[in-house]
Amino acid sequence: MNELDALNELVSSAQASFTRAATPADLENAKAQFLGKSGRITELMKGMATLSVAEKKSR
Repeated sequence: MNELDALNELVSSAQASFTRAATPADLENAKAQFLGKSGRITELMKGMATLSVAEKKSR
């Protein structure tokens, strides 16, 4: 699986979690899972910071 496929899968997973949230607490938990301090999307964005400019442009 390449990086773009992994990103698309992560986005789909986040969308599904937000859609399934039935209560405000469920929504908050989904938000924390993906966007929190050590959330999956947050970790991905931190990893992007270590890429060189050339790598960022090629991806």
